Amino acid sequence: MYACSTANGCNAINSMNPVTKNILTNQEAIAIDQDVLGKQGYKILDEENVEIFMKPLANGDTAIYFFNRSDDKMNVNVKWVDYTIENNFFKTDVWLHKEVGTTAAPFIATIAKHHVLLLRLHKK
Repeated sequence: MYACSTANGCNAINSMNPVTKNILTNQEAIAIDQDVLGKQGYKILDEENVEIFMKPLANGDTAIYFFNRSDDKMNVNVKWVDYTIENNFFKTDVWLHKEVGTTAAPFIATIAKHHVLLLRLHKK
């Protein structure tokens, strides 16, 4: 079985490095991609070196995706109200599989160069 991307070519799933395998098999990310609502994510910010996308999900959750296009790490400081996101959501980091606070406070994070941060916003 092979997984292909234009950046890395094809590689055998049984011999890929653990980081790549964890990304491709992340059940939380797959659930966002295959959400039954069927809505496409849309870009809410496109500035010099950062893109932010949002995707509404079937159960009232929202996925938000930050992409650092630069060759350097990037600090982000998101005021949720700027994107009409209420302050009563919990944030789950999809890659780390852990809750990282709420939308009651601004979101401050550092994203490595050419990396993505994927959050799922949900109510308890």
